Amino acid sequence: MATGSVAFPSALLLYGACTLERKGHHVIYHHPVYRAQRWRIALDTLKALWRRRKEYDIVYATTFRGLELLVFLRALRLFPRPIVCWHHQPIVKAKQPLRELVARLFYKGFDELCFFSQSLVDVSLQSVKAPVGHMHVVPWGADLEWYDRLRTENPVGRRHGFVSTGKERRDMPTLVKALAACPQEELDIYICRESLGINYERLFEQLRPSANVHVHFVQGDVIRSTALKVWQSQGAVICCLPTNYTTGLTTVVEAMALGVPVVCTVNRQMPMDIGKERMGLVVNVGDVSGWSKAITYLSAHPDEAAAFGHNGRRLAETMYNEKQCAAVAETILRKALKG
Repeated sequence: MATGSVAFPSALLLYGACTLERKGHHVIYHHPVYRAQRWRIALDTLKALWRRRKEYDIVYATTFRGLELLVFLRALRLFPRPIVCWHHQPIVKAKQPLRELVARLFYKGFDELCFFSQSLVDVSLQSVKAPVGHMHVVPWGADLEWYDRLRTENPVGRRHGFVSTGKERRDMPTLVKALAACPQEELDIYICRESLGINYERLFEQLRPSANVHVHFVQGDVIRSTALKVWQSQGAVICCLPTNYTTGLTTVVEAMALGVPVVCTVNRQMPMDIGKERMGLVVNVGDVSGWSKAITYLSAHPDEAAAFGHNGRRLAETMYNEKQCAAVAETILRKALKG
C-alpha cells in the first residue's frame, strides 16, 4: 500500500493508515516534495510511485493533489495498481465543455472514492462523471489514544477563554466583530499568515481586533501545541466563510476527541449535526450577533458546555475516530483489490 501522507504526532491526518499498519498491512508512506508548480509535484509523485509499483498492491491517497498524472494513467489502463482516494469536495460539472470532457476521463482513474459526509456524495451524484457505486462515506476522526495521552499529561483545572485554530476559509471579520461585542470574553486565534489566497496578517492589521482577541501566527508542525490550547479552553470556535465542503472539520473532530464544546458556523456538508448531537452551538454564516450570543452563552453556562463536550467525545468514541476510519477504509481497499 502507498499513501500520500506524512507522519504527524497524531494519526488524524493519515486517514486510518496507522491502524491499517498495526493490523498487519505493510504501509509505504510517500512524502511528496513541496514545489510551487502543481505539475511538478504530480511528476515527482508519478516517478516515485511508478518506480516502486511492484512493491505495493494499491495506492491509498489522502487527496488527489499531486496524483493527477497517475490517475490519468490509471484511467487509460496504463497504471496497474488500483487507486483509492479521499475526495474533499463534491464532484461538480465543469463550466467549460473541454474541462468537463477531461474531468470525465480523470474520474475513470479512481477505483474507489472516500468522502467525509453523505451530503458530499449526494451533491456529487448530480454530476454525470461521478463514479456511482464507487463512492463511500468514511467516518474520519481523531486518534483518540493520542489525544487521551495529551489530556492525561496536562490536567486542567479552571478552563479559560476560547480558542480558534485552523486556517482554511476562516471568517475572521465576523469573529473579531463578535468578540468586540462581548469584551468580557477572551479569544486566542492560532492561524498562519496566509492560506488559500487570504492574507490573514494583512487582514488583522485592517480589522484591529479588540484587546480581548489575541492573534498568534503559527508555522510548521503545531498540532500538539494548538491541541493543548484547545484542551485548556472553554470551547473551540470554528468561524468559517461559506464553502461547498467540510471546512473546519479537522478542528471539530479534534475538539470532539478532547471533549471540548464547539461553536461552529452552519455547514450542511459536515458529517455530524452539531446542534442535533448537542455537542455545541451553531451560528449562521456572517452572523456577528449570533456569534457573540453563542460565546457568551457557553461562558455563562459551564455545566451545559461540559455536557456538550462529553456528547462530542461520546460521538467520537462510537463513530468518528481513527480506528473506525481504518475499519471502513480497509473494506473499501479490499473491494478495490478484488476489482
